[in-house]
Formats: sequence, C-alpha cells, structure tokens
Amino acid sequence: MATIFNSDLETETSAFETEWDSKTEEGSNTLAISTTAAHVHTGTNGAICTFDGTNNGVYAVKTVSDQSEVYTRQYIKFNSAFTVETDYQILVPIELKDGAQYLARVGAKVQADSQTFKWYTQYWNGSGNTAPAITAENIVLNTWYLVELHWLAGSGADGGIEVKIDGVSISSDFSGAQSAARCDTIRVGATAIGNAVPTADSELYFDDFASDDTSWVGSTSAGVDITPAVLTSSITAYNPTVVAGIQWDMGPFVYVGEETGVSVVPQLLQTTIQIHDPVVYAVDVPTAVAPPLLQTSIKMFNPTVNVGKFRNRIASMLHLIMGR
Repeated sequence: MATIFNSDLETETSAFETEWDSKTEEGSNTLAISTTAAHVHTGTNGAICTFDGTNNGVYAVKTVSDQSEVYTRQYIKFNSAFTVETDYQILVPIELKDGAQYLARVGAKVQADSQTFKWYTQYWNGSGNTAPAITAENIVLNTWYLVELHWLAGSGADGGIEVKIDGVSISSDFSGAQSAARCDTIRVGATAIGNAVPTADSELYFDDFASDDTSWVGSTSAGVDITPAVLTSSITAYNPTVVAGIQWDMGPFVYVGEETGVSVVPQLLQTTIQIHDPVVYAVDVPTAVAPPLLQTSIKMFNPTVNVGKFRNRIASMLHLIMGR
C-alpha cells in the first residue's frame, strides 16, 4: 500500500498551489478555502465551489506519477439550493485523466426535477465509453457523502472501475481493454466535462481527499462527541458479611469504541444498595449506673438471750417481768 497523494486542505490556501498544483475557474465561478463549519468535513478547512449560472468548470488539479491502478477517497456535499435546470445533464466532482484522455469519472446526474440527482459513473474502455449500471438511491442535498473510486488499467479485457458511496459499492465493471493507459492527473471539484450548469445559488463543497495505488483508503477517523446514558445499578444483598476497614471500589465507567479522537463524557454512576437481615454487633459503651437504696427489714421471734457475768438492775427487772 502506497499513498499517491493526500489533501485534507489544512495547509492549503485559496490559490490551491500548496497541497494541489493549481485550480481552474471558468467564467466567474470560484474555488476557495473556507473555514465555515458547513463547508468543512473534518479539521478547520474545506473547499467551496460557487457557480455563475453560465459555466460549470471549477476544480483543483494535481499531477501525479504514472499509475496503472488508483484508489481515491473524498467527501463531497451539495448545498440545499443546488439546482441544474436542464434535465439529465451530468456534473462531475472527480475525474482521473491520462494526459488529455479521461480515464474515469464519478458524477451527479440531474433528473426531471432540477434538484433531484442520482450518482453516475463512467470510464474509458480503450476505444469508447462504458457507463456501468448504478444501484444507488437519490443524492440528498446538504449531506456529506464519502465517494470512493477504484480505477484499474488491467492487463487485457479486465480494466475498469468500481465506485463506492458511504462504503457501499454502487457500480462495478472490469471489462475494458485499456492496459496501456496510465493515470497522471486528478481533478476534484466540478470538471468542465459534464454538461450540467448549476444555477448561481448552487454551491459544492469537498474535503479530505486521499489516494492509494493498492487498496481502498476508507473513511476518515473523524472525532465525535459521545454522551452515554446514565448508568443505573440496583444491588440487593441478603445476609451480607461486612468486614470493617475495606473500601468497596465500584470501578470505572468505561466506553469502548473504534473511532480515534473520541471525546467521552460519562454521566454520574448511580447505585442503589438494599441490605436485608444485616448482622449488627453490640458495642460496649461505659454507662453510669445509679442503683436504688438497699432497704433491709429484720424480724426476730423468740430470741435467746445469753446472760453474761455482767448483770445489772435493768436486766434483773426485765427478768422478773418476763418471768411473771
């Protein structure tokens, strides 16, 4: 896989002599670099083609070394006012050439309605033109399209083209006999070959051109903003065993995607925990205790009194009284 020529327009100027070699502007048509968001697919720069209602040619030109096989990728968009008033004419946003001989084209063909377009493909088969059948739906205005073209010179009656729109093949034919042909020129914008003349309100935008000599380039890895929905968890625990001193880490909220340059803004992690029949251990707490007064009542019946050697008059009197 080897890159032939890429241009994301980020260093290009309106002269189209930095990344590209030159530009062609028929009549008062214009081709310029724009930083308006609607004119840019990725990055800060995109290209804008405007029309004067009389001419259709306005395109950038790049000369490359001779190629027997070319894969190209670009993004194009037609503005909401894009109009071609002549039925079934063709505007060509990309064309490959060998000197003065065109090799392959991808175009937009206007229908009976002046704002309804279908994709159109064509290639030089060595002696004339081949226009393979198209399986694509109508072109939606004001919408970016990924347009991919594969051209092959071939070794005999096996040369031709395949075209993909947004990654889906819409046209393919490899039955041409143009083995001696070599691509040396790339035109992007609105080439002068097609007969369709856009009105003065029409604008065509393109961005992120790339080319390869071996395989499909594929889409750009455009940055996207992703705001995932709130993650709500409910955890029910029965008879849990809780050990003091261990911190429970719920872990990170993770978004996995294939895109590069992804900006992820996760929402708050909300968790509800219900615990049934917990085991609670008692804790000793010093307590001031004030017990009630101990009251004692003593009753004696028929006491026995021992008379000692000390006998006094009161004892003698009690003895006499009790003896009576």
